[in-house]
Amino acid sequence: LASNAVTAILESADGTMWFGTANGMSSLSRNNWTIYRSLDDLPPGQVNCLLEDSGGAIWIGTDNGIAVLRSGQIAVPRQAPEPFHEAILGVAEDRQGRLWISTANHTLRVDRDKLLGGVIGEADVREFGLADGLRSVEGVKRHRSVVMDSLGQIWLSTYRGLSLVAPLQVADITVPAIAHIDGVIADGSAVDLLGAVRIPGGR
Repeated sequence: LASNAVTAILESADGTMWFGTANGMSSLSRNNWTIYRSLDDLPPGQVNCLLEDSGGAIWIGTDNGIAVLRSGQIAVPRQAPEPFHEAILGVAEDRQGRLWISTANHTLRVDRDKLLGGVIGEADVREFGLADGLRSVEGVKRHRSVVMDSLGQIWLSTYRGLSLVAPLQVADITVPAIAHIDGVIADGSAVDLLGAVRIPGGR
């Protein structure tokens, strides 16, 4: 094992056993062990979650971002938006081939094939928040904190409770909520909002 502290376990379709640890990832296949660490392009730190997708790729969620293992090679989507380089706490695939990803601060949906391509832009990612009905956007570090059930629904374990998503009923684009500021208080004093807002120096 890469480390005796095992944090995630997965059996892939070919019978290989995968073990995420506090210091990399190990696999056991036909009584042969293989260890993957940062020298193999795996992001450094703890492996938090593992997923085999419908195409046989192994997705690896680590404390320093997401990686994918295909044909024995690990790749990291270097050009992906910043949330994909945060601590990845859970990954699931829906029936449309999209990945649902829970990070320390975000809940995301992304097209798997675009992420496999290695270059993905902000427009290719759908982020979900409280306005979408989530209890929280902060994921939790637990075994299988994002799961697709037999009906195709996605279950998300968050810091403030459990959320359930029916992927086919979710719009691809969300309209941002319009915020209206009623008042601003700085150091106990109300700030005039009729002109340019200036916050005085101090505490």
